[in-house]
Amino acid sequence: MMLSGDAIFDFIKKSKNELWWPGLSDAIVSNGSKQYSTASEISGETLEPKLTIQIQSLPGAKLEFLHEAHAKIFLQQKVNQVSIDQFSSPETLKRIESAVSLIDISPTLKSTITTFVRSIHVIDAKPGYDVSFTDPGLAFSIFVSVPFDNNNSELRLAESIIHEAMHLQLSALESKLTLVNNKNSKFYSPWKKMLRPVSGIMHALYVFSCIRQWLELIKLNNSGHVYALTRIREIREELELLDYQCCYDSLTDRGAFIFEKMIEELRR
Repeated sequence: MMLSGDAIFDFIKKSKNELWWPGLSDAIVSNGSKQYSTASEISGETLEPKLTIQIQSLPGAKLEFLHEAHAKIFLQQKVNQVSIDQFSSPETLKRIESAVSLIDISPTLKSTITTFVRSIHVIDAKPGYDVSFTDPGLAFSIFVSVPFDNNNSELRLAESIIHEAMHLQLSALESKLTLVNNKNSKFYSPWKKMLRPVSGIMHALYVFSCIRQWLELIKLNNSGHVYALTRIREIREELELLDYQCCYDSLTDRGAFIFEKMIEELRR
């Protein structure tokens, strides 16, 4: 059931500790009956994806390989899909399924991600690097690189999926609630290492506070313990480089409330 802005904010205020706000996605997203794809969103259904592969562990989601006419749209953001052979490799799907299984540690987080992630695009990255991307105009599409090394590859991929899904959730929330009152103000972002609008700071804080909460669960798992501790420390160190106090004047009261919740999570 879709809620008004006031009701959505009341929902957030009454929510417990999980910052993906379990159940919120149903209040801000109308799933409808339309079969979603990135290609159809771009072309108005005049050119369907070149290839799709269903993801068993993420109901309603699929891997989507774009025709060149669509893929080149994202090149200006340096987002380049992998070859169709790598895309359709059983190992690619296996890694994605394994990453999603790590998100299952939180059923409520998994439910939120299931709402927002309907098309996953596998993109190119240099060995040892992880790359991910979302476009606010594509409400249910994420772009992630799939690491094939053995350096916590499934955990890194799971983090990328969470990262981009939470960007989509916050973008959907921003369409219902006004969080920023000064869109022109800019602040140093320790994540981008450049000046960013306060909305960009909000997005970074949001995705990393949600990732932090997921990592606290992963930390309890022997196989993910060291990775989780390392990433929690890195996220905290990055936060220390943010002069977050100066951001409040550029936020609405609702934005400041959410902002403070994220700061509290990241500082604990």
